[in-house]
Amino acid sequence: MAARGDVSPEDLRRFRDALASVPAHQGRSERLLRAVVSSWCRVVGWRLTVAGSDRLPSRDGVSGAGCIVAVAPHRAWVEPFLLVVAWPAEAARLVWLADGRTATRSWWRRRLLPRLGVIPIAVGAGGPRAYAEQAAVAVQRGCAVVVFPEVGPASPPARTRALSPGFAYLSLRSGAPVVPAVVAGTHRLVRGSPLSVDFCAALEPGEAMPDPLTPRGRTRADGLRRELEEAMAGVLPSRTAQADAAAPARARWRWLGSLFD
Repeated sequence: MAARGDVSPEDLRRFRDALASVPAHQGRSERLLRAVVSSWCRVVGWRLTVAGSDRLPSRDGVSGAGCIVAVAPHRAWVEPFLLVVAWPAEAARLVWLADGRTATRSWWRRRLLPRLGVIPIAVGAGGPRAYAEQAAVAVQRGCAVVVFPEVGPASPPARTRALSPGFAYLSLRSGAPVVPAVVAGTHRLVRGSPLSVDFCAALEPGEAMPDPLTPRGRTRADGLRRELEEAMAGVLPSRTAQADAAAPARARWRWLGSLFD
């Protein structure tokens, strides 16, 4: 039996079994989720701008196949859903690296998320090497693995929080390019908020490493982390300024910012 706050072995097994059978292409679940989120955005008046999807690396003619998608900032519940809408319908399936407790804390998460493909981060899930191995398998199958790399305290709207190099270890283990995905406007979620998702040019990790958690791997990972910081710093300030300039004069429906908290 799992300790309070941990993820049960049964839930971990459910996620692992589901991930093993998840195909590399998007299916009905992704189409349905994209339609639901798009409809929700229309209902609440969110205006989503997407840029850079033509920059996604491709493999065997499939856009986004075999890459790591590093997404920031992550300020609210909505960023994963915005990525679902922004991600091209014809691109590879997204597989998500997610906090295990968050992924299992409600019945609908336990039902939906395994079908979408989630690698849960939790006590008993095997630690960093296990996550890197699972991500490498997903990448080899042609999926795109999503990571939210921010850590630490909140940051101003035009800056990300500190970035953990965890995404870089996944990239180095699999040899997968890293696609920076910059989300802006979610610092002020109200009715009519202007939001954006920018996909930046992919960062190349170089040759894959069987074990990136070595001194050499840590040095390479830190280099990738700095590259990600620079890529995001080149986009986020201007996108945040645009969102603030286009924000509705009256902040209605402020409850949208804490809907799933």
